[in-house]
Amino acid sequence: MVNNINNIKNKNILEAAIKLLSVHGTSVPTAKIAQHAAVSNGTLFNYYPTKQALLDGVYLSIKKEISTHVFNQVAKETKHIKDLILLLWQQFISWAMANPLKQQVASLLRSSLAISDEVRALVDDIFRFINIKLKEAQNNQIISDMPTEFLCEIAVAQMQATIQHARVNDFSQQQLSQLVQQSFEVYWNGIKT
Repeated sequence: MVNNINNIKNKNILEAAIKLLSVHGTSVPTAKIAQHAAVSNGTLFNYYPTKQALLDGVYLSIKKEISTHVFNQVAKETKHIKDLILLLWQQFISWAMANPLKQQVASLLRSSLAISDEVRALVDDIFRFINIKLKEAQNNQIISDMPTEFLCEIAVAQMQATIQHARVNDFSQQQLSQLVQQSFEVYWNGIKT
């Protein structure tokens, strides 16, 4: 019973933080997050002793959710790199379209450098599989020999542009599918050898 209550409180804190970060950015006071989560400041700080810990917790929870959504669809050991990247591309954009606030906040936290090095390393570890597959493709001369982190940064930027364009234009599912395929082809054509 106590664990269920603790999980609910933590979930409420994270949800409130995501909602308020999406509106106010990283300057949102923790007191406002606690109020929105219907917990006291003391309770919030029991879960997240500092604002940095809270921002890290929000970012890590979102990235874990993304990895679960994306990797559940991927047969890690059997895909050709182009097929693998396309599937990752489709799954990430699918998740982002269904979770606009979380996607916005993850992007905000990442670009604002508000995340600790420790949490960045944890997230890198969650997604290490992608870097390994990219490096294998480079070793097999399938894709350009650039730092894999850079290839991932380019992919993220292009997926963000795809998501933004689809949202602004209120695309149908068919239009979105076409846009996702087109944006992937632009990326693939830029990295293949």
